[in-house]
Amino acid sequence: MQGVSTSTAGFVGLAERGPVVGQPQLVTSFADYKRMYGGYLSEAGYGAGRFLPYAVEQFFANGGSRAYIMRSVPGDAKAATLTTGVLKLTAANPGAWAENMRVTVAPSYKAKTQVFAVNGADLTLKNSDGFNAGDVVELFDGSKAAYATVKSVLDKVITLDAPCTLGVADTKVGTAKYIRTCEITITARLDDTVETYENLSLKPETLNYAPVKTAKSDLIRVEVLPAPKADAPAPAAKDEKKDDKAAPAPAKAAGITPYDLCAGTGGEMVLTLAGGSDGSVLAVTADAYLGKDDGPGKRTGLQAFQENSNVSLLAIPGVTVPEVQSALIGFCEGKKSCFAILDIPMDLKKTNDVANFRDMYDSTYGKTIPSLARRELAHTGLPEFVRMGGQLDPEQYLNI
Repeated sequence: MQGVSTSTAGFVGLAERGPVVGQPQLVTSFADYKRMYGGYLSEAGYGAGRFLPYAVEQFFANGGSRAYIMRSVPGDAKAATLTTGVLKLTAANPGAWAENMRVTVAPSYKAKTQVFAVNGADLTLKNSDGFNAGDVVELFDGSKAAYATVKSVLDKVITLDAPCTLGVADTKVGTAKYIRTCEITITARLDDTVETYENLSLKPETLNYAPVKTAKSDLIRVEVLPAPKADAPAPAAKDEKKDDKAAPAPAKAAGITPYDLCAGTGGEMVLTLAGGSDGSVLAVTADAYLGKDDGPGKRTGLQAFQENSNVSLLAIPGVTVPEVQSALIGFCEGKKSCFAILDIPMDLKKTNDVANFRDMYDSTYGKTIPSLARRELAHTGLPEFVRMGGQLDPEQYLNI
């Protein structure tokens, strides 16, 4: 094994929030870590599993430049969720953290223009930019509104799913009459992190379908559910249509706009997700750290580092369970491109006990830290290792 850089390390451990499936995430500072994974963990809340943020902080404080993080969670951890109308919002990852997040849903539109002419279901617009097949549109004649769905767009002519019965055509400049699209804007806020997704549609055939546009969010996952039967007023609308063809348009509005389908009221809805849980973090088992190999993009825990060739050091801070430490060494021996940093149990105080513990695990690709740092911030011993810096021959170091 050649000399390796100590500036890039991989960490597995518990955190307040952050991805738990897929590739380890790169952070280049402790501020990056806190933005993605949250802050320090308390001993009362997390016990021996609290050391990940402290280890990462000390890694950067002592010269480390890049860290890949893989968050572990107990099997009973849950993601917070909330359903309003057909819109289901779920926290991007498990944990109680999401109860501090606020999600705002508000009506919006991406295009608005005049209607120059109406011919049944065909409308000639002043400007058709922003109007697409599948869009829900609002037609306003100056006093009342009707709603329809765009079937097709050709040049400046759009075709609706039903003939337009309102007098929306007007070529005058500054007219109050208009046609505009109907969408929603979703904003998720957590501490200083704000994500805004504008002009989203609830229809999968549209270009701005909400679940697709929000797929890369660090905070939320969006799902559109089938509309409940109670939200489908079609029979009543048809009965009214037999008596008066102009009457159904306002009634149809209650169940067609995205904001109405989300059970929206007022100018906006401010929502709080509930039901999130960190799980049994005080009794987390070894399998949570070791993870599962469910194939590329679906691995968890330590197994997520299988395709990562960038790290030269791997640590599971604070975890001294023999099963975990043996697996960590075996993993590094298998990769032959990195080696393990192991912690010594904090209850070992006698020199002989420490020496015996070290002898259990010492190998070419794994070594316990020689000094016994008792302060929480330095518990992992990783700062001493990183401080040696540059290109380090592991054989020379491990023979200390």
